[in-house]
Amino acid sequence: MNEISFSAQFRVANGNYQPGVWQIADSYSQNTVGAAAGVMATSTTAATVPSSIVSTLGYCVVKNLDTTNNIDLGVFASGTFTPFGKLKPGEQAVFRLYPGVVFQAKAEAGTPGLSYWILQD
Repeated sequence: MNEISFSAQFRVANGNYQPGVWQIADSYSQNTVGAAAGVMATSTTAATVPSSIVSTLGYCVVKNLDTTNNIDLGVFASGTFTPFGKLKPGEQAVFRLYPGVVFQAKAEAGTPGLSYWILQD
């Protein structure tokens, strides 16, 4: 059974550059019930996104609540924060986290809020 459903539309129209529309509509299974959700204040020091109640990381939905500052998303490994993505002001993203990673966020400036929802796999 597919307990998670997801739909999105991504459209680009930049002057004469109009490559079309990318549409996604699908559903996925969730093996274990549960999620971690909340809002964290980020800073210019990377910090772990709270997810200790999730035993196996699954889908992740994040949104930058700030109107000015970017938030870098990354993983912590071998004592180092390694960014893999960026949320500009007001942007959001959906992706699946790799089980066992330490998911972190870091502000490029200020203390922007990060809304997060991390589902059990």
